[in-house]
Amino acid sequence: MNLNIREKSKASNPFVGLRAYKSAESKHFYGREEDVEELLLILQKNKLVNLAGPAGSGKSSLLNAGLIPRLKEGFVGQAGRDWAICSFRPGISPIENFCHALTSGGLLNLDNKPNTSDYNDFKSHLGDFGAMGLAKIYKNSEIFNKKNLLVIIDQLEDLFVFNKFFNDRSSEEDEELLDLVSRSVKVDNVAIYFVIAIQTEYMANLSAYSKLQEIISKSHYAIKSIDTNGIGDILNNIFHKQKISFDTETIDYFDNVIKHDLRYLPNLQFLFYKLFQKHAIEDDTPINFDIEKIIEFGGVENAIKKELENYQHSLNDLDKNLVRKIFKALLNFEISKNESEYESISKITEIIDIKPDVLTNL
Repeated sequence: MNLNIREKSKASNPFVGLRAYKSAESKHFYGREEDVEELLLILQKNKLVNLAGPAGSGKSSLLNAGLIPRLKEGFVGQAGRDWAICSFRPGISPIENFCHALTSGGLLNLDNKPNTSDYNDFKSHLGDFGAMGLAKIYKNSEIFNKKNLLVIIDQLEDLFVFNKFFNDRSSEEDEELLDLVSRSVKVDNVAIYFVIAIQTEYMANLSAYSKLQEIISKSHYAIKSIDTNGIGDILNNIFHKQKISFDTETIDYFDNVIKHDLRYLPNLQFLFYKLFQKHAIEDDTPINFDIEKIIEFGGVENAIKKELENYQHSLNDLDKNLVRKIFKALLNFEISKNESEYESISKITEIIDIKPDVLTNL
């Protein structure tokens, strides 16, 4: 529905800030149609897509708000047009997290109701049948030959970021997970598909898994930079309906920044979020943005920094000092290993010597 000027106060912000888009937000997700179609072609041909891109390049959003809705529109797979979709992140317990994801929402049951025994049954099957465990689970499920099963492993780099958990000889979960991927997609009579998303800088690490290497090269897809047309789609479908426009120089500026470094995509999304919040929700007058007006918000490069600075300036001295301590405590750098380890909230509060409930009131 086109919102007119008088309806602006009722508009909700279609931009999601710094998090990834969800499937339910696909109607606001523009500029990635070509990527979605290419992912579908690879998936249909190979039953596996290896989606790679820099951190913050929009891989999760592309899958959640691009690929998944397209599949649910009735894209034809080996078992027809219906899809059961299991999405998870490996973390430090890949097999356990996978079993939880398979159990969630009863996706392997036609009534979408989970059974209390599902988790233990799935974990047992993966332990007993190894790389063939998922095929066994799928064949025994109610959706066998009725729905295609798509497994999305997002942020596969967890296996390498948290490598101290998998370098130990007592843990082989990384190999078990990737062997399961490579074996499942080779089984002809089961409609199991995989998408694995990984940061580009960790792609070389996959060479250590020989069984996966056999099929990974022909299933590889590098996420593209959103182009001028994609940016134009966003502006036309969202901003222009709110009587917000951008001059040619500003659009070229957006395009050049993202082309130069795709990692600025979260910054651009956050900038759009702030522009829409200010001029489509809080204000009620049309506006044409030029470069000078965009720079007032920090520009693409400094939009997030600008917001943090504004937040800091709004705090009293006590809270400023507290926030400074929190940011210092968030990351524990192990310089010798060139990696970072996120601390838990309890650990952070212990370091900065405050009670946890103080954080919620900040």
